Order: sequence, then C-alpha cells, then structure tokens
Amino acid sequence: MNRFLKINSPWLSLLALAVFIVVLAFLFRPKSSEYQINANSTLKLFNDQSNQVQLQNIAGKQLIDIRTADLFAQGHPQNAINIPARQLLEKESIEMLNQISENGKEAVLYGSDELQATAPWLLLQQMGYKNLLLFKGGIAANGELVDSKSPATEVSVIDMSAIRSKVTGLSTTATKVETKKPEVIIPVRKAASSGGGC
Repeated sequence: MNRFLKINSPWLSLLALAVFIVVLAFLFRPKSSEYQINANSTLKLFNDQSNQVQLQNIAGKQLIDIRTADLFAQGHPQNAINIPARQLLEKESIEMLNQISENGKEAVLYGSDELQATAPWLLLQQMGYKNLLLFKGGIAANGELVDSKSPATEVSVIDMSAIRSKVTGLSTTATKVETKKPEVIIPVRKAASSGGGC
C-alpha cells in the first residue's frame, strides 16, 4: 500500500485538490432567484385589472422601460428609467427594483407594446415585486406613451348564431347509415417453380 501511495502521490494530490475545489464551488455558489408565488396565482394577478395601468393613471409612478438601450435613447417619457429585459435579473437591476420597493413607490413596466412588457412583469411578480404594475399600451415612435386599443371596439366578422343554427339543424336531420357486407377473400396459390435463376 505504501508503494502505491509513493508512486501515485502526485495524482492523488491532484484528485484531492479537485474534490476540494468542487466542494468549495458548491458551498459558495451564487444565490439563484426564487419564485414567491405559483403559476396559478400569477395568472390570477395577470387577469386582475388593478395590476394594469392606463395612461391617465400613470402620474406619480416610476416608469421602467424594458426596451433596449438604443430604443430608449431614441425617445422615452421624461421620468422613465431603462432596464432592458435581458438585464432585468442582473445585480444592478435587482438593487434598483429593491430600492423602488423600499421607498414604497409604485413602478410601471412598459415596452414597445403591452405584449413585450407582459412576460418581464409576470417574472418580477413571481419574484415578489408587488409594487410593479403593467402599462396597458406601449410607446409610439416619437417617445410618447399610448394606450392600447380597447377590446370593446372589436367587432366579430363571423355570425356565430348562424353557425350554431346550421350545426343544430344538421344534428336533428336523420341520416341513414349504409352498412356494407364483409367481402370474402380467397387466397391464390402460385405454382412452385423448378428453380433457375437469372
């Protein structure tokens, strides 16, 4: 055994060092973000209209632009800060969001349109930022916020009552189902060949 240790001592030392480094890396790994609420609660939050803000209710709230820095530089509201969606979970961004939360101030997330801001807003809600609201709209090319079109103005181009009446009319009409008799299949045998080839 002593001979084995003497011969392989450099390799054993390297192995011990590698195990030590792996244990240290595991113990001192960075803390990952944790979700504070589950998916069902998040969906309820999304459907709650009190978490969404329209243009006339923005006064006094901190605006957070999640577009890229280039788009932010092209135009934005006066008191908006830029936290691009890709950098939302970085240390500086989290510190800024924590500071807004500690000050008791409400913040409004917006992007080019409502759809762009929805996923980052839901992510931050799941992480426990209850002071964040979602802007019901987006930003125009001139840098001004605009409300989204109201779904109440949409008109269906399909007459659903006509479709329902046709479907119910079809189900009440009696249809005769034709049944087929099964066919008998007779196998055919081939004559055996005497061999041969090509």
